Amino acid sequence: MREGISVSKEFKCESGRWSPSGIAQACVPISREPARYELNVAISYPSTSPVPEHCLKGYASLAAAAFDPLDEVLSQRCSSSVQVFVRFLNAEFVNEKGMVNGNYTIQILPTVLQGVFYDLCGLTLRTIFDLRIPGATAPIRGLLALNGESIPSQGMGCPQLTASKSSISQGFGCVDGEVLRQLTDQLPECCEFTI
Repeated sequence: MREGISVSKEFKCESGRWSPSGIAQACVPISREPARYELNVAISYPSTSPVPEHCLKGYASLAAAAFDPLDEVLSQRCSSSVQVFVRFLNAEFVNEKGMVNGNYTIQILPTVLQGVFYDLCGLTLRTIFDLRIPGATAPIRGLLALNGESIPSQGMGCPQLTASKSSISQGFGCVDGEVLRQLTDQLPECCEFTI
């Protein structure tokens, strides 16, 4: 700043390089809350042939109808010493080779923002969604068998889906246009990425 005149520099990233110099200033606003913690669950349902698009959307609607009661049950399972809110965000079904994959996104939000509570709830949910553990899947039974006959269809109906396996990933993440920043001894946070 010279004599009351503000001077600004605009940085651009082209071909993987910052210009006008190699180092862009850190001008991202500081986040006031931690990044969103999500559990991504992929449940595989065997299928002898590709399922029509309207059926895939129908399965997502069937799954979404179970979200509110599941949110409550899973929140109770994750809340022992601290209240933890579990919320299904969405479900998307896609055809894969010999399978229909149901991709579920679940948010975990403890009332005490400490990493241990995210980890404990994540462990609880990973156990519930692990189809190899007999009896653990009882709370999500409605997601493991989806009745395709209840999906409105013109012509051929939608097949019933029965889950055969699951895979789970979890962690902090940000929406498009944000950058995940991890500081020592703090929860990760999302900052807007501005150029």
